[in-house]
Amino acid sequence: MKDNSRIRKNLLLMLTMTLFMISILLEPQAQDKGPETSLTWNDLGLGGVPEGVSTDELVMIESLEEGRGTWEFEGRIMQDRGPIPIQGKMDITGSLKGGMLPMWALTLNWPREDPEHAIFYSIMVAPENKQIELMLFRIGPVRVGAEGKPTKDDLVKAQRIPFKGDWDLEHRRILWKQSRLPGKMGVKDEPDQLKSQTLEMESFEMILADNGSVTIQNTKSAVGGFEISGKTTARMGDPVVKETLAYNRDMRFATRDDVSEAHIKPYIPGAAVDITLNLQRNGHYALYKIGEKDFLKFLDDLWQGKEREKGVAVNQREMAKHFERLGWEPFENAISYNSPSKPNGAMSNYYYNAKTGMVFENTGYW
Repeated sequence: MKDNSRIRKNLLLMLTMTLFMISILLEPQAQDKGPETSLTWNDLGLGGVPEGVSTDELVMIESLEEGRGTWEFEGRIMQDRGPIPIQGKMDITGSLKGGMLPMWALTLNWPREDPEHAIFYSIMVAPENKQIELMLFRIGPVRVGAEGKPTKDDLVKAQRIPFKGDWDLEHRRILWKQSRLPGKMGVKDEPDQLKSQTLEMESFEMILADNGSVTIQNTKSAVGGFEISGKTTARMGDPVVKETLAYNRDMRFATRDDVSEAHIKPYIPGAAVDITLNLQRNGHYALYKIGEKDFLKFLDDLWQGKEREKGVAVNQREMAKHFERLGWEPFENAISYNSPSKPNGAMSNYYYNAKTGMVFENTGYW
């Protein structure tokens, strides 16, 4: 049973990273505004991290956040006939708050002008067995089109290799070693003769400087593997400004316009004021004030012309199940309204008190 559970987990992680990479490539990234914040594991929404777990990896995360944006990249690719120098560009994207776990994508395109090739490094940070586990999927190389991006089908079909990483704080270096997922990603067990063999596995090092630059070096590749080395040399354009919202903390905003998180705004009415927001890894809670007319119009807009569900009276005890652990006092005479469910499962529940104009919001998404 434990093996089956681990297989399912690895399948989910691989699917998550692939979907994350597709979304990075096919959709624009929102830019958050605000000053730098100091990080803790609790800030990242990883509430399962036990007490006393190393915080060294937070330095690595801060470097990935610092590096977000586009960089010039110079390096070389090893082939049978010798090394081939390349000049390309590396886009560093991702988020402390994107999806189930913190994830980043390093996308290398070359040549720098009119790219023809790409390789992707998708990095995930997760608590595992009372420690922090670093995972990476390298996807490609793959041919790209006019905008330096492959088609969705080409990306899904591209070669992908999983790695696990060890972070060396002193040298700001991750040693990535190729890993083998159980049972060929859960399809079936490997033949006994393969299990008994010691297969040559790939490894490489990634150095993350405090200014966000990236170096890839010391690749040790299996026969026929892909070997690349190089480093980012200079920024192309401005860096992506740092994210400001932290998990599990009450944050207050005068209006919705003051909330910089693009994925949160659609769930909060535009006319809402005096907003308190508490961000979770898989959703958020919000408390704010809004007039009844504006609130009902917001609900109608959510349902996009379809007849919305009628409100249901909810007592304080029922409300307390959702909000009491935040320290938010449930109020009397609440009417509960639901938003329509989105294809990805995202949905909101609103508790409205028409007398005071106060709303409690509970939004869940993946």
